[in-house]
Amino acid sequence: VRKSFLEIERQSDVAALLFYRRLFELAPEAKPMFKADIQEQSKKLIEMLASALALLERPAELSAELEALGAKHATYGARAEHYPVVRRALFDMFEQVLKTKFTEETRVAWGELLNFIEGAMLRGAEASTRRDAGPFAPPHADSPSAPNYRNRLTTPGGETGDARGQIGRAHV
Repeated sequence: VRKSFLEIERQSDVAALLFYRRLFELAPEAKPMFKADIQEQSKKLIEMLASALALLERPAELSAELEALGAKHATYGARAEHYPVVRRALFDMFEQVLKTKFTEETRVAWGELLNFIEGAMLRGAEASTRRDAGPFAPPHADSPSAPNYRNRLTTPGGETGDARGQIGRAHV
């Protein structure tokens, strides 16, 4: 993941613009959620990925940062169904920027990291929504705290684990 990110970072302006172009192709309804200049937003995307990679060895701290980010994104209108679209746009961008360097191993490694990122952000969004709804709000049907793919890591060997407190180290 780190090695491939160095290449993405070297081409960060192009990479982030490719991501947003693809995101808006896949989900044009998401475009109004982005009020800031897209170049500024692009810079934030690359900074967020860099921050996540910098905190890989400190998953509790990374999780807390991502939960706060998820809560913030929820206030912009981001919903659980947007996350798979963002993942798709990221993977399409990775393929375009990394070309042949976007190997199956790299794809799996990014998938594991994105599982962790999504799970933490969705937990933060849910907690924020529940906080806003009051202490007696029922859990959301698509709750990230319920066992599902967002909170699971799968290693290339087929082993699974809970992504809430750890990140697979095989591909970091």
